[in-house]
This record gives sequence, C-alpha cells and structure tokens, in this order.
Amino acid sequence: MNPYAAPQIDGVVEPAPLYPDEARDQVRLPAYGLIVSASLGAGLSVLAIAFTLLAAVEPDRAIVSPVVDRIMTLIAGILLLALQGAILRGGLALLRLAPYRVARFGTLLAVLSLGGGCIVGLPFGLWAMLRLQDVRIRRAFAR
Repeated sequence: MNPYAAPQIDGVVEPAPLYPDEARDQVRLPAYGLIVSASLGAGLSVLAIAFTLLAAVEPDRAIVSPVVDRIMTLIAGILLLALQGAILRGGLALLRLAPYRVARFGTLLAVLSLGGGCIVGLPFGLWAMLRLQDVRIRRAFAR
C-alpha cells in the first residue's frame, strides 16, 4: 500500500480512457468550427486593413488627424489578425490533441468573441470548452 497515493473512495468508478482517435472524433467538429471562425475573422481583418489603406483621406472627418486615424485602424486590424491566428492555432491544437493550453486559450478567445468570426466562434468555442472539460479528453492530450 502506497502511503502517498490519493485516498480511494468506494463506489467511484473512474471513466475508461479514450484512445486518441476517439478523443479526436469528439473534438473534431468544435475544432473545425474554431478554424472556420478564425478564417472568417482573418478575412474580415484583411478586408479592414485593405479598406483602410485604399480609402480616401478626408481631413474634416478625422478624429485626430487623417494619418493618426489610419495608423490606429491599421494597428487594430493587425491585432485582430493576430487574435484570429491564436484562435486558428487553438483549433489546430484541438485536431492534433497537441498542447492542451494552446487549445484552451484558442477556445477562450473564441468564446470571448474577439474578432470578426464571433457569430461562429461563440457556439463552437463553448462546445470546445465543454469537450476540453472531459477528463478522458484531457488525458488524451497528455499522451
């Protein structure tokens, strides 16, 4: 008997472990949803950046100055593009059952609806979060 082992509770049955293919099947659809959400958000971010670069400068409608307004919009578009990259990486981590933290972070960003793909990202992000709470799937990430 190991004195350092966790105490055993009678009547509690530990769930059977999942094989990696079974775990991958359970997270496949949420992962695809995250990938679609990130792709949609990245496309919208690229469109915003292109529109900012191609838009005519109207000095009388600028908040600070036309140049500063354009630079701030470009920075916001680039930040949104980076967020979509993190969501995409999280979706790919779900498919590969690779780093758990990356998958968790990507789903969290999708649930927080950061970026242009929020309509798609929220339900699939919640679904992925629920799947990641499953102990058997978390163990499949550890393998």
